[in-house]
Amino acid sequence: MSWKKDFDLPVLELPGKTVTKLDFHPNKDLLAIASFDNSVRLLDVDIRNKDVNKVSEYSHAKSVLACKWGSDGTRLASGCVDGVLKVLDAGTGQTLDIGKHDGAIKAVAWASQDDQIVATGSWDKTLKYWDLRSATCIQSLPLPGKCLSMDATFPLMVVATADRHIQIFDLNNPMQPYRETYSSLKWQTRSVCTVVDPEYGYLLGSLEGRAVLSYCEPKNIEKTFTFKCHRINDKPYAVNCVNVTPEFPHVVATAGGDGSFSFWNIKTRRQLSTHTGLPGPITAACFNSKATVYAYATGADFCELDAVRKYNGIEKVNVHFHPIVPEDAIARE
Repeated sequence: MSWKKDFDLPVLELPGKTVTKLDFHPNKDLLAIASFDNSVRLLDVDIRNKDVNKVSEYSHAKSVLACKWGSDGTRLASGCVDGVLKVLDAGTGQTLDIGKHDGAIKAVAWASQDDQIVATGSWDKTLKYWDLRSATCIQSLPLPGKCLSMDATFPLMVVATADRHIQIFDLNNPMQPYRETYSSLKWQTRSVCTVVDPEYGYLLGSLEGRAVLSYCEPKNIEKTFTFKCHRINDKPYAVNCVNVTPEFPHVVATAGGDGSFSFWNIKTRRQLSTHTGLPGPITAACFNSKATVYAYATGADFCELDAVRKYNGIEKVNVHFHPIVPEDAIARE
């Protein structure tokens, strides 16, 4: 299917460098954009009129690798290459430096139902929990490798690290992993998202052009679903993004270094639609809260062949918005 009907971010609002993370507000179409240009932008997306307006922007000292809204949308957490965790108060527009890792913060997640605890996964091989009421680190746990991706849907949190390690946390008892395992995929993990319908599980994307749906309990191992995706003439590209639709938790999206995104039904194990031919790798993606639009960013994903695209001038940083249409078959599922 074609992506040509998607609309783009106005040129004046574009980040200057690769977008690392996108996250929609839980209650409205306010999109947070983290970028290598040290910024976090907040954009109001008018889906009906295909219009986008910048609401605000704040900066880190260095490249921003992660951002995540709290469940009530009053605060946004973001993590930087210099290891600093910032939290934005959306009501006042003020940011607060909460704490710092010894290495880059690769991922952030909200680790309590009242949005008072933020979890950060870092390249310094630690997972830290931060209490926002006191702006202090209340626990630091060792990870088996550099954090590569992390996602949480209370009470489940999944951390993917180097060397294919997976740590599963029950956030009712977050100070130790509930279970430690390995990715069933052969290559390095690139992305993870939690799945809670009907069993607790998680979806992984890897560098090998494959994704896998795994479950937290070993008794459900027979339900594991591995599928090929993001390949051109059977050449694999990184699965840079995996996302669950909020309204339809059995429908997921994958987006990759081949410049395409696809929607999948993980219950029926079939592809619903695919959109190819984008002007570069997809580096970040997310659904809005009502699953009426899928936002995705194109740019440099620093994987194989990316240097070729860059020096040929093909790859350009942009943020696109794909209104979910009947042909995507999401609502019918």
